[in-house]
Amino acid sequence: MVRALPRVWMSDKEYYRDDRLEEFRAVNNPHDRITFEEIRQAYLQIVSVMNYLFNAHCDDAKKRKMF
Repeated sequence: MVRALPRVWMSDKEYYRDDRLEEFRAVNNPHDRITFEEIRQAYLQIVSVMNYLFNAHCDDAKKRKMF
C-alpha cells in the first residue's frame, strides 16, 4: 500500500520526512536533503554547548558564595 510521506516545516521550507531512508527531502527540490544523522549531530552540539554554559554559570555562582 502506497501512502504519502509526512511533511514538516524547517527553516521556512517544507520537507518530506522519509523514515525508511532516514532523511528529510525538500518538497520542491529532492536534492535538498537533511539526514536524520545531521539533525542528531546538530542537536548533540547544541546540548553540549548548553551544558558547558550551565556548568560555567553554576561554577561561577559557587565561587561567589564562597567569599
